[in-house]
Amino acid sequence: MRRPTLALLLGCLLLVAGVSALDGYDYYQTIEYAGCDQEVYQQDIIIHRSAGTAYNETSGGLETWHIYVGEHCREDYGDIRFTNSTGAELAYYLWPDYNSSSARVCIRLEGATSAGEVTVWYGNTGAATTSDGDATYEFFDHFDGTDLDSEKWDQTYIGSHTKSVSDSVFAHTATGAGVKVLLMKRDGSTVDFAGNYTVTARVKNSAVTTVNNRAGIVHKSSPNGYVAMVGGGTATANVPGIWGLNDGVGWGAKAKSVASGTWYTLSARHSGSSLYYREGSDSWTAAAWSGRSGATGLELSYASGVTASFDYVLVRAYSATPPAALTFSGERETLQPFPGCSNDPTDPDADGLYEDINGNARWDFQDITLFFQHLAWCEANQPVSLFDWNSNGRCDFDDVFRLWSNGGMI
Repeated sequence: MRRPTLALLLGCLLLVAGVSALDGYDYYQTIEYAGCDQEVYQQDIIIHRSAGTAYNETSGGLETWHIYVGEHCREDYGDIRFTNSTGAELAYYLWPDYNSSSARVCIRLEGATSAGEVTVWYGNTGAATTSDGDATYEFFDHFDGTDLDSEKWDQTYIGSHTKSVSDSVFAHTATGAGVKVLLMKRDGSTVDFAGNYTVTARVKNSAVTTVNNRAGIVHKSSPNGYVAMVGGGTATANVPGIWGLNDGVGWGAKAKSVASGTWYTLSARHSGSSLYYREGSDSWTAAAWSGRSGATGLELSYASGVTASFDYVLVRAYSATPPAALTFSGERETLQPFPGCSNDPTDPDADGLYEDINGNARWDFQDITLFFQHLAWCEANQPVSLFDWNSNGRCDFDDVFRLWSNGGMI
């Protein structure tokens, strides 16, 4: 059959309306991961805007997934999206310390006790970020706005003080000595994050040489219980450091010396019946602890005139066996089912050109029909190079004829 005959035959066929999955995204990568021991888990991913090979990093009790997207992702990462194996979009948080080279992202995995697959989508010039820390973490505050969020903090536990929120930093200055605690709220009430979890806060103290200057993460029990502090001392020694306290009775082991006016990242972890603390990516140190009960929050300035500042606070699930990435697909151009089809096109002979338009794993006459009917749609929605049989950079009737010829139908 020659071109005029083929054109006449195809011209008699009806066009079919179609649908697409995640519209507008030119590229994607899939990550298959192992299950962990938490039903909900916050997974870290590093997006590199350069060439490279994806890998899984094991460090500090976490598994961090690294992928490379070249320059196909925007510099502001507003076009990054994540879906699970069912196609449902996943909540994520894009950390604002990104640059044109890389970005940190945390995604919320549901059903994480089972192995699964995450698809990372990018390459959409018109997309706006849907980053949402509240939807991603169990608790999250980056202190946006000009005051504390009353839905997130129980401020009745703050003692004599002055406070401010500016440039995403909460600052608290004690105007009288004494313990001052700010407790987290969820669903309107202060909360004890039961189970396995990690609390992380970026914090600094204006001074660390005065007795009992401290700021950090606290678990409020009776009389008091502290997990991680920055700055501090005892009644007889002014030694800065990060500390663990045992039920407010005495100091535990010092983890690391700190400097006044310097930002530190503190984490306190509860797992099983044990509590641990660390600064940055240091090793976890066990905190002496007993009788754990109460609410989770922040320890503010203790000594009068000292300012404690907090950049962010979050609570995330802790897993002793976090989900490691098993397989990375590498970058792929986005394929979609042709209109009226349920399956993506395939390349049965693996020659880089997709003959199986309807996705039924073989060449047949419907492939020719669909391709002809939806040339314009194909050029607008599919990776053109996969259907450009004559290599002229577009989808046209000559491509249809060459597909017909390649399939051995003439």
